[in-house]
Amino acid sequence: LPEVIHKMASGQVAGLDKNIGGLFARYKGIYPIGSLLQIGKMKVVVMGHTDNDMGKKRPLVSQLAASGRLSDYYDLSHRKDMQISGVLSMKKERIALSDL
Repeated sequence: LPEVIHKMASGQVAGLDKNIGGLFARYKGIYPIGSLLQIGKMKVVVMGHTDNDMGKKRPLVSQLAASGRLSDYYDLSHRKDMQISGVLSMKKERIALSDL
């Protein structure tokens, strides 16, 4: 999903006005709730967004522990030491949000 939102916001979706795509991206965020992200060696799930300027680009996340459960919680808008290095597929990682 994050790739689709990025394409919408950058005008790469045929038939969709770039301005409308940009508004949608600002509303939903680049990383919608439930997105699976890579931060270093950690896999994290987007839990929400803060109201500050970086809230949509630097979401609230929870680490996916080795047990397959959510553990530590981070506000990336306040953690400059934690950089998002990629977006992962829940399907490819065999993770179901309902199991978390």
